[in-house]
Order: sequence, then C-alpha cells, then structure tokens
Amino acid sequence: MRKTKWLNLQGSVLAATTLAAVAAGARHVQRKYAGKKSSLFTFDKEYLTNYAFERFVLDNDKVTNFINSHLGQAENK
Repeated sequence: MRKTKWLNLQGSVLAATTLAAVAAGARHVQRKYAGKKSSLFTFDKEYLTNYAFERFVLDNDKVTNFINSHLGQAENK
C-alpha cells in the first residue's frame, strides 16, 4: 500500500477513536452531573455513530475502495 493510503486509513481510525472517546466522556459527565431525567443536552449514540461512519468511511473513496477490494478477495476464497 502506498503511504498516503495508510495515512488516510490511520486518520479515519484516529477520528473514529476520538469521537468514541468524546462520546464516552460526555456520557460519563452526563451520568455524574445530570439529574434523574434532565440534562443540558440530548445524546443520541446511534446518530453519532452513523454520522461518523458515513463521514469518515463512506465519504472517503480511498478507504471504501480498500475495504471493497479486501472484501472481494475474502469472498473469492
């Protein structure tokens, strides 16, 4: 693989990891400081994960081509 492809893949993984860490931190703070059912903001994990997947994986042509090529090789075996 070329260096730029690895950098794009690593950047996408880093971005997804950062979003997951921020989500976990926000959830912890919400549980610790929020009231029973009241909070300052609503937190929709499903929307956030879908958005992150679409933004960092599906919108990146190089990553999708990389994944599709490896899935195609796996199906042929």
